Amino acid sequence: MRSRQQHRRDALRGLPAGVVVAAALFLTGLARAAGLEIVHVANEGFLLAHGDDKVLIDAFVAQPYSIYPAAPDLVQAMIDAESPFDGVDVALASHFHQDHFQRAAARAVLKAQPGIDFISSPQVTGQLPPAPQLHTRLPAAGETETWSRDGITIEVLRLSHGTGRFAGVQNLGHIIHLGNYRILHIGDAAMAEDNFAIYDLDQRRIDVALIPYWYFGSDSGRRIIDRYLDAELQIAVHLPRDGEDPDGVNPLRKLDMELAQSPLQTWRLGETASDNQP
Repeated sequence: MRSRQQHRRDALRGLPAGVVVAAALFLTGLARAAGLEIVHVANEGFLLAHGDDKVLIDAFVAQPYSIYPAAPDLVQAMIDAESPFDGVDVALASHFHQDHFQRAAARAVLKAQPGIDFISSPQVTGQLPPAPQLHTRLPAAGETETWSRDGITIEVLRLSHGTGRFAGVQNLGHIIHLGNYRILHIGDAAMAEDNFAIYDLDQRRIDVALIPYWYFGSDSGRRIIDRYLDAELQIAVHLPRDGEDPDGVNPLRKLDMELAQSPLQTWRLGETASDNQP
């Protein structure tokens, strides 16, 4: 499948050199001017968009699971490539738990949209039929694997889900580079400082951090946020359905903070910025 960059190069062939230079500068200016949109799907699922570049993460959730909601209408929009899910380039899944990844939804979207590259762990990609669009990544703890396509770069991190029954879960964190923006998604990373210290996240310039809501209600979670997950925009994610875990959720509603509460809830940074939509 031809990339957008290839189509742009083809469009410029045969034009006078001065026109080519001017067009290239214009396109570069557009890329720099484009802002970032963060669109909530459900739980920890989001669409991230910068200009023509679009990334889905933990978005293939069509059926409710446990106390967590789903977004079947939005999954259908992904299958049909309806706005804002048209032109998606890359999809990611942090781990195989069904509030983050559902095999039937993933198969339906990827079959309908073969131009989407899908990146995840062996526990996730192993549930899908082999296809060129699947890319399996599982770095060792403290190491990073990088994947790129056109203007998108994904850094894949290994963040422990925890001990006991969670010890065997292949939980991936992601630093997603879109234009000059860096978005951090940590999946269901355990609230342990060692999980984050090995990646020197306090030294990275993170613009957006998508953080499970229970971090904000815990002293240890707050310490991790303050030290390692500092960002211009912090969004509390993975909220359960209304009425579930009121002791964990209700105190957060009283604070001046961003909560991912509903499908298509949107935040904007940069040149496209306007009032964020609840």
